Amino acid sequence: MQNDNSVALSSSQSRSSPAAGKKFILLFIACFILPLVAAKLALALSWFHAGVGNQGNWLEREVNIVPATRKHWQLVYIPAGECEASCYLALYILQQTYSGLGRQQEQLNALVLADQVPQQLENFSALHWQPVTMPVAGLQNHIVIVNQLGMALLQYPVVSDQTHMLDTAKRIRADLRRLMTYDRGGY
Repeated sequence: MQNDNSVALSSSQSRSSPAAGKKFILLFIACFILPLVAAKLALALSWFHAGVGNQGNWLEREVNIVPATRKHWQLVYIPAGECEASCYLALYILQQTYSGLGRQQEQLNALVLADQVPQQLENFSALHWQPVTMPVAGLQNHIVIVNQLGMALLQYPVVSDQTHMLDTAKRIRADLRRLMTYDRGGY
């Protein structure tokens, strides 16, 4: 009797094996296909917002505004004409952003890119003046993050509203920290 039961069990197990194998393969394939379908739907239905990581505006085209430097990053302000209230506020934001970086200051160079040295620049010891040598059309009255090759990456508009500029300073600092953290160390 015992032999008959064992034969019956083994024959029933062998019959269900192909069905269990097919079920396993279908579940295994579904584990790979379902995430791909979900990702495609998320992109197609705009559930995922690309570019949320950065705070500034990426430049649409390649613009080299300063010569290459040994410093990894440059924070550049390009005033539009005479230095007025918004210019002074931008210089203050550059100084504070640079000072707030602490030990990461050695990776950054803070510049004012203008035809003439702004008179207010003498009040900001961390900032350096550099004459305009390359075209900067469209970047006047902006603070720009520039990589070590001199290419402008992110831009932030300068306005005369102090609260808006303080928010802009926080955005600049967040982007600079992110760029410096992921920087591989030069070119």
